[in-house]
Amino acid sequence: MRSGYLGKLNGELWLGHDGPLWKTDSTFLNHPKIVCHCKNKLAIDNLNGWGIHWFWHQNDDYTITSNGWTWAYPNKPSAGHTCIAVMPALHLDVSEYAGVCSDHIGNYDRVQ
Repeated sequence: MRSGYLGKLNGELWLGHDGPLWKTDSTFLNHPKIVCHCKNKLAIDNLNGWGIHWFWHQNDDYTITSNGWTWAYPNKPSAGHTCIAVMPALHLDVSEYAGVCSDHIGNYDRVQ
Protein backbone atom coordinates (compact mmCIF):
# COMPACT_ATOMS: atom_id res chain seq x y z
CA MET A 1 0.00 0.00 0.00
CA ARG A 2 1.38 3.40 -0.91
CA SER A 3 0.13 6.10 1.38
CA GLY A 4 1.14 9.68 1.93
CA TYR A 5 -1.72 10.68 4.18
CA LEU A 6 -2.18 9.75 7.81
CA GLY A 7 -4.86 11.66 9.60
CA LYS A 8 -7.89 11.63 11.80
CA LEU A 9 -11.34 12.31 10.46
CA ASN A 10 -14.26 12.33 12.90
CA GLY A 11 -12.00 10.64 15.47
CA GLU A 12 -11.05 7.79 13.08
CA LEU A 13 -7.59 7.06 11.62
CA TRP A 14 -7.27 7.16 7.82
CA LEU A 15 -4.55 6.47 5.24
CA GLY A 16 -4.33 7.66 1.64
CA HIS A 17 -2.10 9.35 -0.89
CA ASP A 18 -3.44 12.92 -0.83
CA GLY A 19 -6.36 12.50 1.54
CA PRO A 20 -8.37 9.92 3.51
CA LEU A 21 -8.96 6.76 1.45
CA TRP A 22 -8.56 3.75 3.77
CA LYS A 23 -9.86 3.59 7.32
CA THR A 24 -7.36 1.92 9.62
CA ASP A 25 -6.30 1.67 13.25
CA SER A 26 -3.07 1.53 15.22
CA THR A 27 -3.41 -2.26 15.63
CA PHE A 28 -3.16 -2.71 11.85
CA LEU A 29 -0.24 -0.28 11.60
CA ASN A 30 1.57 -2.11 14.42
CA HIS A 31 1.75 -5.33 12.36
CA PRO A 32 5.40 -6.53 12.40
CA LYS A 33 5.58 -6.58 8.57
CA ILE A 34 4.36 -3.01 8.13
CA VAL A 35 6.73 -0.05 8.01
CA CYS A 36 4.95 3.27 7.50
CA HIS A 37 6.39 5.94 5.20
CA CYS A 38 5.97 9.28 6.98
CA LYS A 39 5.70 12.37 4.83
CA ASN A 40 5.53 15.03 7.55
CA LYS A 41 6.30 15.79 11.19
CA LEU A 42 2.70 15.24 12.32
CA ALA A 43 2.80 11.66 11.02
CA ILE A 44 6.15 11.07 12.74
CA ASP A 45 4.84 12.45 16.04
CA ASN A 46 1.70 10.29 15.88
CA LEU A 47 3.45 7.07 14.88
CA ASN A 48 6.14 7.57 17.53
CA GLY A 49 3.43 8.02 20.13
CA TRP A 50 1.73 4.79 19.07
CA GLY A 51 4.99 2.79 18.89
CA ILE A 52 4.56 2.14 15.15
CA HIS A 53 7.53 1.30 12.90
CA TRP A 54 8.15 4.16 10.42
CA PHE A 55 10.72 5.80 8.18
CA TRP A 56 11.16 9.16 6.47
CA HIS A 57 13.58 10.06 3.71
CA GLN A 58 14.39 12.53 0.97
CA ASN A 59 17.07 11.62 -1.57
CA ASP A 60 19.38 9.68 0.74
CA ASP A 61 21.07 6.49 -0.47
CA TYR A 62 20.10 4.94 2.88
CA THR A 63 17.94 5.95 5.81
CA ILE A 64 17.34 4.36 9.20
CA THR A 65 13.83 3.39 10.31
CA SER A 66 12.46 4.02 13.78
CA ASN A 67 13.32 0.40 14.66
CA GLY A 68 16.90 0.68 13.37
CA TRP A 69 16.44 -1.04 10.00
CA THR A 70 18.34 0.25 6.96
CA TRP A 71 16.10 1.45 4.12
CA ALA A 72 18.03 1.36 0.81
CA TYR A 73 17.20 3.78 -1.99
CA PRO A 74 16.33 1.96 -5.25
CA ASN A 75 19.21 0.01 -6.78
CA LYS A 76 21.57 0.55 -3.84
CA PRO A 77 23.41 -2.52 -2.50
CA SER A 78 22.38 -4.14 0.75
CA ALA A 79 23.84 -2.58 3.87
CA GLY A 80 23.42 -5.42 6.33
CA HIS A 81 21.07 -8.03 7.72
CA THR A 82 18.20 -5.58 8.38
CA CYS A 83 18.36 -3.76 5.02
CA ILE A 84 15.19 -3.35 2.93
CA ALA A 85 15.40 -3.15 -0.88
CA VAL A 86 13.09 -0.32 -2.00
CA MET A 87 11.48 -0.57 -5.43
CA PRO A 88 14.14 -2.96 -6.78
CA ALA A 89 14.29 -3.55 -10.52
CA LEU A 90 13.02 -7.02 -11.35
CA HIS A 91 16.53 -8.15 -12.31
CA LEU A 92 18.05 -7.14 -8.94
CA ASP A 93 18.99 -10.06 -6.72
CA VAL A 94 17.21 -9.34 -3.45
CA SER A 95 18.58 -12.36 -1.58
CA GLU A 96 20.99 -10.14 0.40
CA TYR A 97 18.14 -8.04 1.81
CA ALA A 98 15.92 -8.64 4.82
CA GLY A 99 12.86 -7.59 2.82
CA VAL A 100 11.47 -5.77 -0.18
CA CYS A 101 9.31 -2.64 -0.48
CA SER A 102 7.64 -2.55 -3.88
CA ASP A 103 4.44 -1.61 -5.67
CA HIS A 104 4.68 -5.06 -7.29
CA ILE A 105 5.51 -7.26 -4.31
CA GLY A 106 3.97 -10.32 -5.97
CA ASN A 107 6.90 -10.33 -8.41
CA TYR A 108 9.28 -11.39 -5.64
CA ASP A 109 9.68 -14.70 -3.91
CA ARG A 110 9.84 -14.63 -0.15
CA VAL A 111 13.16 -13.04 0.75
CA GLN A 112 15.14 -15.44 2.93
